[in-house]
Amino acid sequence: VGSEMCIRDRPYALFTKLKETAGVEEVVLYDDRGSRLIKFDEKILKEKGAWSTPSLFEMFDFPMIKGGPETTANDNKTLFISEDLANRLYGEQWPDTLIGSAIRVDDDTDYTLAGIFENVGENTNFQFDYIFNAHFLKLARGQVWAENWGAKNSTVFAKLYEGTDADDIEDIINPYYATTDGYGVGGDELMLFPFEKDYLWTKFEQGIAVSGRIQYVRIFFGAALFLILIACINFINLSTAQAARRAKEVGVRKTVGAASSNLIGQFLAETGILIFIVLILALGLTSLVIPSLNVITDKAISIPWLNPYFLLTILGSGLLLTLIAGLYPAFVLSRFRPAKVLKGSLGRQGNKDYLRKSLVVFQFVLSGILIISTITVQRQLDLIQHENLGLDRDNVISLTMNEPIYEKFDIIKEKLEQFGNAERIVRTAGSPIDVDWIGTRYKWEGQVPDDGNYFYLINTEAGFEEVFNIEIAEGRFFDENIQTDESGIIINEKALDFIQMENPVGKTILDEDGEQWTILGIAKDFNFKSIHSEIEPLMIRCLPEQTGSMYIKVKDGQTADMIAQLESIWKEVIPGFPLEFEFVDETYAKMYEGEQLVGKLAYFFAAIAIIISCLGLFGLVTFIALQKTKEIGIRKVLGASIVSIVGLLSKNFIQMVFFSFLISAPLAWYLMNAWLENFAFRVSLQWPIFLLAGAVAIAVALLTVGFQAIRAALANPIKALRSE
Repeated sequence: VGSEMCIRDRPYALFTKLKETAGVEEVVLYDDRGSRLIKFDEKILKEKGAWSTPSLFEMFDFPMIKGGPETTANDNKTLFISEDLANRLYGEQWPDTLIGSAIRVDDDTDYTLAGIFENVGENTNFQFDYIFNAHFLKLARGQVWAENWGAKNSTVFAKLYEGTDADDIEDIINPYYATTDGYGVGGDELMLFPFEKDYLWTKFEQGIAVSGRIQYVRIFFGAALFLILIACINFINLSTAQAARRAKEVGVRKTVGAASSNLIGQFLAETGILIFIVLILALGLTSLVIPSLNVITDKAISIPWLNPYFLLTILGSGLLLTLIAGLYPAFVLSRFRPAKVLKGSLGRQGNKDYLRKSLVVFQFVLSGILIISTITVQRQLDLIQHENLGLDRDNVISLTMNEPIYEKFDIIKEKLEQFGNAERIVRTAGSPIDVDWIGTRYKWEGQVPDDGNYFYLINTEAGFEEVFNIEIAEGRFFDENIQTDESGIIINEKALDFIQMENPVGKTILDEDGEQWTILGIAKDFNFKSIHSEIEPLMIRCLPEQTGSMYIKVKDGQTADMIAQLESIWKEVIPGFPLEFEFVDETYAKMYEGEQLVGKLAYFFAAIAIIISCLGLFGLVTFIALQKTKEIGIRKVLGASIVSIVGLLSKNFIQMVFFSFLISAPLAWYLMNAWLENFAFRVSLQWPIFLLAGAVAIAVALLTVGFQAIRAALANPIKALRSE
C-alpha cells in the first residue's frame, strides 16, 4: 500500500523525472482545463474536464465501466468520459462499438473514446466529466514543451512505495530541479505533500503547510466552541438564579437523610438528560438544515450516522457538557442548609458572588470577539467585492473562445459594434483577474545575472486598458493602427522595480527564445491574482493570435440589451453552439466563496452569541433581583425612585460588560490581525471598529438589564414585605 503525494503547479518534465525515480510506484499529471464543447452527431454539450495521464484511473478510485487506460497504448489522441456524459451523448443503451469511436471536441479535433468511468462523486477535489490523455500534449506541443520546467500549470501526483520517505524523493529531485529553467520561480523548491491533506492545506511557507481551507475549519470550530461555552455559562447562571425554586426540596431531602453526593448526582443526572435531549433535537435539526447548508457552501456534507467514532464523539460531548454545565449548579444546590431554607431564607451570597460575575464577563468577552470579528470580516469582504484594486471588473462580460468562435471573432465584434452597446471588445489569453502563466529567463539592458527571473504574462491586444480601466504610469498602451506594436509590451510598476531600468520606454527585453520585445509603457500596478498574493512582475504582450477569451465592456444600463444581441448573433453566426458567458465581477466573487461563507456565518455566530449572552445576563439580574426583593421593597417604601432602583441593579452589570470589552478588544485584534495576514490587500484594524463593537455590546446589555431592573423596580413593595 503506497502513499499518494502531490505537487501543485508543476510541468510534464517533473512527471517524466518522477517516473524515473526509485521509490516512486506511479505518477499522474493532472491539468484542469475548464469547460469544452463535446460533440457527437448533432449533440453539442459543454462539459467540465481536464488533461491527465491515464494513470489517474489506476492511482485513484475512478472505476471503469467500459474500456480503460490499456486502450491508449497505441493511440495517444484519446479521451475518457463519465457515465453521465455517455448517457447524454449516446442514450441509455450504448452501442457495442462505442469504445474506439470518435468524439469531436470544440468542433476542430477528433478524439478516440478510450473508456467510460463511473460518475465522479461530489466529495472530491476532482470534478470532471471527461479526461483528455495528457500524453497527447507532448505530441501536440513538442519535445520543447515536454522538457520545459517553467510550464507550471499542472499538478503532479506521485504514489510512493511503502517505506519510501517523501524527503528522500525531494532530495533526489531538487538538485536536478535547481539546474532547470523553472527553479526559483516564485522563490520555491519542490515539495511532496500528502494528498489526504491537499484539500485543506494550500498555503506553504519554507516547505511547511501553514494555512489554506483549514483556516476556515478552525474559525468555524472556534466560533462553535465559543457558542457552546457561552451556552454553558448561560445554563449555570439561569440554574443558580432559579435556585430558590429547588431550595425547599433540597431542605426536605436533606432533613430525611439525603447526602450532598446524592443531591449532586440527581442534579447532574437532570442536566445530563436535558443535554442529551437537546443533542438529539440538534442532530434532527441539523439533518434538516444540511441540504440548505450544502447549497450555500456548494458541498455534499452528510451526517455519518453509522460511524462509531462520530457516535462516540456525540456521546463524549454530551458527558463533557453535562459536567461543564451541571457540576457547579449541582454543587450550589446541594449546599443549601435545611434549617435556613425551610424558614424561607437562602442565605446571602450577594454582591460578592465573583464566580457568577466572572462568568458573565467571560460570556461578553467571547461575544465581543465575535462582534469585532464579524465587523472586520465584513469590511474585508467589502474590500474584496467593491474595490477595483487597479482593475475595473464592472460591466464586463467574458466568453471563452474555442476554434470556431475564434475564427468568427471579427464578425462577432463587428456586429456588436453596430448595435452600439459595447464600449470596447478585446481578446486575451485567460482571465486578467487570475493570471497563472509565467515566462522565465528574460534578458535586458543592465541586468544583474539572475537565472531565476520571471514575469507573469497576459496576451491581449489594443483596447485592453479600456475594457478594464488600467491606468498607464508612463508611455502608452497598444495602438491597433501602429503595426510595430505587434512586438511591443507593457510592463507593470512591479516589473520595473524588478528590472531597475532607467528610462524604460523604447528599450527592449529578450525572452528565452531570443525574441525581442519593445517596452511601450508602464502600467500602474493592478491586482491580477488572488488578493491573498502580492502583486508580481507582469508583462502584457500584443499577441491576439494567442488568445482564447473575449471580453466585452458594456455601456452602463445596457447589459440586458447586450445579452439579447449576443444571443441573436450566436444563432446567426455560430448556429448550434451554446452561448455561455460570465460577468467578470461574478467570476471574481466566486474566487472568494470561502471568505463570503465566513462572512455569512460570522453574522449568525455573533447574533447567537449575543442572544445567549443576554439570556445569561438576564438570569443573573433575575438572581440578584430575587436576593434584593426586600431591600427594593424597603427602598420604595422610604421613597426611592424607580430610576435610582434601576441604577442600583444595572450599574454593576454595565461595568462588567464594559470590563469584558476591554478584555475582548485586544484579543479580537490579535485574532483578526492573524486572519488578515492571509491577504496581501487588506483593511486596517482601526479604532472605530472596536468602538462600534463596544457600543453594540453595551447597548444590548442595557436593554437586557434595564428590562428586568425596571420590572423589579415596578413590583409592589407590599408583596415583598408581606412576610415581615
